Amino acid sequence: MANYNISVNRPEKRLDIVCTGIVGGNDVKDFVDSFNKAVSTITPADYILNFDTSNFSVISQDMIPGIQGCFEMYQKLHFKKIRIKLNQSNPILKMQIDRVAKIAGLDNYEFYY
Repeated sequence: MANYNISVNRPEKRLDIVCTGIVGGNDVKDFVDSFNKAVSTITPADYILNFDTSNFSVISQDMIPGIQGCFEMYQKLHFKKIRIKLNQSNPILKMQIDRVAKIAGLDNYEFYY
């Protein structure tokens, strides 16, 4: 079962996503529906998308299409910046996310710890 939280921080113009378990199928659909609902209340070009993946261990092969689709969606919305939080002790996850982001055409992202 998916476990995520999406919140809009209006004073800091930030859309915060904490994600600990989107796997595939209905999880992705539910996440995208929740994400679209939150985005409909803001102007993405004025906001930073802050995506916390620090609870992920690695990305399994079955997760890649869903994550790639989300990254493509983020790119099309033209967020001011996309910040991806990682667990500093997990360089494999950073390489995986970096690869999927590049495949998806995501060009305005940065990692932080």
